[in-house]
Amino acid sequence: MSILYNDKCTGALLAAAIGDALGWPFETRAGNKCKKPVANGQFQTWTRQSGGRFWSHTETIERGEYSDDTQLLLAVARSLQYGDKWNQYFVRQELPFWLSYERGGGNAIKTAARFWERHGCPWSETNDSKDVIAYFNAGANGVAMRILPHVIYGLADDDVDSLMSVVIRNGMYTHGHPRALLGATCYAYALYIAGRKTDSLEYGELVDAVLQGQRYWGKFHNVLPEWIEIGSKSLRSDYMFLWEDTARQICENLRRMQTALQSGLLDNSEEFLKSIGCFSPATNGAGDVSALTAIYLASKYAANPKQGIMVAAYLKNSDTDTNASMTGALLGMIQGVDWIPYEWQKVQDNEYILELSNKLLQHREDSIAYTNSQQNNIQVPIGSIFPIEQPKKCRGSNYTVTIQKYKTAWGQTLYIKNFDKNKNKQEVEQLSFDFKELQSIESGHTQKAINNDVLLILQELLYIDKKMSLPKLVKILSLILSTDLLDSEIAAQTKTKEKTVTKIRENCHK
Repeated sequence: MSILYNDKCTGALLAAAIGDALGWPFETRAGNKCKKPVANGQFQTWTRQSGGRFWSHTETIERGEYSDDTQLLLAVARSLQYGDKWNQYFVRQELPFWLSYERGGGNAIKTAARFWERHGCPWSETNDSKDVIAYFNAGANGVAMRILPHVIYGLADDDVDSLMSVVIRNGMYTHGHPRALLGATCYAYALYIAGRKTDSLEYGELVDAVLQGQRYWGKFHNVLPEWIEIGSKSLRSDYMFLWEDTARQICENLRRMQTALQSGLLDNSEEFLKSIGCFSPATNGAGDVSALTAIYLASKYAANPKQGIMVAAYLKNSDTDTNASMTGALLGMIQGVDWIPYEWQKVQDNEYILELSNKLLQHREDSIAYTNSQQNNIQVPIGSIFPIEQPKKCRGSNYTVTIQKYKTAWGQTLYIKNFDKNKNKQEVEQLSFDFKELQSIESGHTQKAINNDVLLILQELLYIDKKMSLPKLVKILSLILSTDLLDSEIAAQTKTKEKTVTKIRENCHK
């Protein structure tokens, strides 16, 4: 049966988000508070521990919500609507803004996004050498998981080299190691082959085609001047040797994959996946490992895509959200949309995902034209957004994390967090210590040492205005020490601490 391009691409985008949402609660680094989530093939609501050491908080992930995998995939898709300027939009707008709403992003891609936020590329030799070395050692799957839109955009073209070149360019913006880039090109080629196939895919045919296409996905496209030289210097090894060696290892694993699949019912999935590093904490998030995992599972379960996506989502000790997302995209490219259960079609932002698929296929460059009639729109680098729920606050001992749910003008859901330090007694005492180091403040008036009365008033001020900035606090402290507000006459006139605070606030605004 022939499946139309449109169905294949729509199925791929939708199944990528579905796999992400199914697998995310089972990902070992996701921070799921439930240590044994139920693998029942359904979306689930779960609680995630987030924020790291300094901003630790919990957040609720609703049914069908996806992680950074789909967020970045959609960011690339949106960028492609700018045509030849997609890369400028991606690194200057999408990546930096993604930091404000990312959910579960990896260290490598967040670090790269911060570099672009400061208008600098992560491989620049003007950066700290340690940062450049870390960039060229970044071999994770953050590239492979987001390149599907490039394949959809170029699926009707016969120029495979151009597709591989643009995939490498996309990857270089965040990752420098061959494992990340070759994992992405190998996976992109598999998507391209599956998407271009007009009749049924024979068992194991996809693996054979990818292996035969090594001359396409294994070719290095030096799209950035001096990049290889900087890479060789940072890695203290010839970059092209590492590239060719990584490509060779991928081919060896593809041949072993052929052998495993030829075993038919005797094929031991766990044994093969273990052999390529799918369950090892050191390698289970590598770009080449995720690409091989997706190609293997999509090949094995091509005739039963629902089962295939669940197997990927529930693989213990693996990068489940990325593996299931990438496997789902391949299965969608093979089987289209008809196999996707109705309940899975309710994945987060499903209508927007369907619309994006159509835009990519039609090469429509109209992303700037999105509008809506909301009164409380907020302009952000990627367009306008508006709040759709009351914010949720998570309070720690000395901080507050506010989570606000937004909707973009074109229909994507974003959760943006705001991190605030609570000003408390410890901070006031630290401030007083800093001033005591200086002994006093020179203000043109009588110098006065900081005493406990001053600290009590400052604490009251902070209780009233928890968002008071440090410069404003310093200004108030200077005012207190340079006036007679604490003299005995004033103290006698003000019967309560609140009145003293009011007088200080009034004087501060003069």
